[in-house]
Amino acid sequence: MKQYLTYFVDDTIRFLENLTKNKPASIFDDPYLKAHKELHDKYNLKVQFNLFYQTIDKTWDLSMMTDEYKEEFLANKDWIRFGWHARHELPDWPYLNATYDEVMKDYSDIEREVIRFAGKEMLTRSAIAHWVAMTKEGMQALRDKGIENMSCTMGDPVDYPEARSVFSTEHNFKLDANKNLPVSKAFVCTRNGSSFTFGNFNHLKNEGVDKYLGKLQMYVEPETGMRYNRFACILLNSTKLCDCDPILENLKKYEHVCLAMHEQYFYEDYFAYEPDFAEKVGYSWKKMLDAGFEPILMDELCDLQK
Repeated sequence: MKQYLTYFVDDTIRFLENLTKNKPASIFDDPYLKAHKELHDKYNLKVQFNLFYQTIDKTWDLSMMTDEYKEEFLANKDWIRFGWHARHELPDWPYLNATYDEVMKDYSDIEREVIRFAGKEMLTRSAIAHWVAMTKEGMQALRDKGIENMSCTMGDPVDYPEARSVFSTEHNFKLDANKNLPVSKAFVCTRNGSSFTFGNFNHLKNEGVDKYLGKLQMYVEPETGMRYNRFACILLNSTKLCDCDPILENLKKYEHVCLAMHEQYFYEDYFAYEPDFAEKVGYSWKKMLDAGFEPILMDELCDLQK
């Protein structure tokens, strides 16, 4: 069995703001990109940066990103790609009730700026929506923009009133609003009875998760043609380095494994700063390489579908 390894970073925007404001001679003089370049040079790391359009304080957005580094980004397209994630970090689950036009605008704004400052070749065909859940209408917008693969929510639906107390007023309002919106409907689900979360159209029930988890081949949604899967994954910013080994060992049985991170954990002024950010990525990546996994970009997953 051939096995593949990918890595993506969600909630990405800050390093682009820093490049614009600090104006280093090279993109790899930026500490965040320097850390990734060192891992690429040492272990052939490949990364997809999933972008917000706007910073959390709304003082900076991708339209302000310098285009001075376009050629340098393009020169590294063999191991760096950019993906759409969301307009902004808040609210959580931003696409539970999203219309076609809302997702089209959010995607198009990020796409336009990436093409300007990094080049069209730097865009990926694989998407991870912020908090994952997406409406059918939003999925169709992504398909119309050329997205072929995306992550999905998972678990069997549960009775909403039973789970209501674990969600905020804002999230309960979103679900209550479903009946009045002409979009596909969000719902509450749980995987093997563990924790409640939200699901939407890009969703696999537990039976489907068991069939596709960690498989290279993805589920093909018949109405939109979108392919999706719940990737076998280790979320490194939620895992201590000393706890990585048993999780990685379990992942070695799969055809495709993802390492996942969130950008904000790299920075010292973030309340949950992780000084071993790069160490955890490098350690986990090398463990899977040593187990025989082949490193690829998330974008290359599209070419491996049958």
